[in-house]
Amino acid sequence: MLVAALWDLGLDLSLLAELAQEAGSLTGGVEFTVLRLKGEASGLRLGLKYQASPKAFQAETLYAEIERLTGLFKLSANYLAFCLKGFKLLVAAEAQAHGQNPSSLAQLHLHEASDIVLDLVAVGLALERLKVNLEDITCLSPVFYGGGQKTFSHGSFELPAPATRNLIDRHQIPVVPGPVAEELLTPTGAAILGALAPTYLKRSIACLSGRLGQGYGSIELSLPGALKNCLRVYLE
Repeated sequence: MLVAALWDLGLDLSLLAELAQEAGSLTGGVEFTVLRLKGEASGLRLGLKYQASPKAFQAETLYAEIERLTGLFKLSANYLAFCLKGFKLLVAAEAQAHGQNPSSLAQLHLHEASDIVLDLVAVGLALERLKVNLEDITCLSPVFYGGGQKTFSHGSFELPAPATRNLIDRHQIPVVPGPVAEELLTPTGAAILGALAPTYLKRSIACLSGRLGQGYGSIELSLPGALKNCLRVYLE
């Protein structure tokens, strides 16, 4: 959803499609779709459908893939560093959750590999193209993480997922449960917050302005009032 919201700020969607195809090569190909919503609920909803792939990839393989993609799309040093930092934070949190050594990328295997790679590089690329100052990012707080249970490759867990909880604790991300029993903050999303290290501003005192980008999730959630499964980004 963050990827969709950033690219809704007027970036060239053909560039994102090219990136998706490159990231999808890791799993033998990808079908990439874009739905542009109009009217009151304007914004983007992105769809990705990967070909059959191995259940997991070694972390070192994914690290190399991020390096390849950031080189291919010519990310400058600051935004490359963000992508790699986000991945390292995710690896450390997953390793902690599984009782493994985070310094050995060859031993740790990650699931949903293509999503991880694409999310990190697409966010980094968008931030660079939008000329966002990485030292001047604000995130409204508290961050909703949802709730309930989710079944992973290693069993069923209470949300937030163990890796997400590790990232929340390590980077002091202000969170609250709800407002639905679904996963609203993924490990990759928490790793992105950890890598960006934004200033957290309480919703009750926030005064938002600037260009608005909206990214919609693929699942319709039963949210209270007029709330939607949408992530909003304001660019000043």
